[in-house]
Amino acid sequence: MERRIRRLGVAIVLLFSLLFAQLAYVQVFAADDIKSHPANFSRQLIAEYNVQRGKILTADGLVLAESVPAP
Repeated sequence: MERRIRRLGVAIVLLFSLLFAQLAYVQVFAADDIKSHPANFSRQLIAEYNVQRGKILTADGLVLAESVPAP
């Protein structure tokens, strides 16, 4: 029984090692290829943050909140 558990433990450690090796490969070596892939050009995350927000009004027109420039 102890031998089976040890083999299972070794197999799990080996699988996690392979998983982390693949993760390191993608982040270090394949990152530039992934960034320059045409399917990723449609992502405009920075442009979404530059959207001018409107005022928050009550039903009678009283301003509850408005956008102000950051100091």
